[in-house]
Amino acid sequence: MGGGDPVKEIEKLILGGQTEKLSQIAPYIKSDPQLMKDFSKAVDISISRMNPNQVYDEFTRYIRPALENTGLITKQQGNDLAKRIRVVQRSEEHTSELQSLRHLVCRLL
Repeated sequence: MGGGDPVKEIEKLILGGQTEKLSQIAPYIKSDPQLMKDFSKAVDISISRMNPNQVYDEFTRYIRPALENTGLITKQQGNDLAKRIRVVQRSEEHTSELQSLRHLVCRLL
């Protein structure tokens, strides 16, 4: 990894879909408890910055398999992340629906 902030470096790998490089550094990350904490933080940050309408699909198709295959997250951690993402995504969808209804009511008045 580069010499910068480990969280930002890990985030670049996750969002950039650089699974081969992620696989190469996984043993190094797993060997250091602080790096594992930084890694978990980077995963959360990366997911929070993704498009809410696409995050679940991208997580299940690309990010989760890469992280599980490298051993950086367990299957249970992947399940927990997927559940959290769905809750946030549904909340975003519900908010959008409410905003649309509010705009419709305002226009009707």
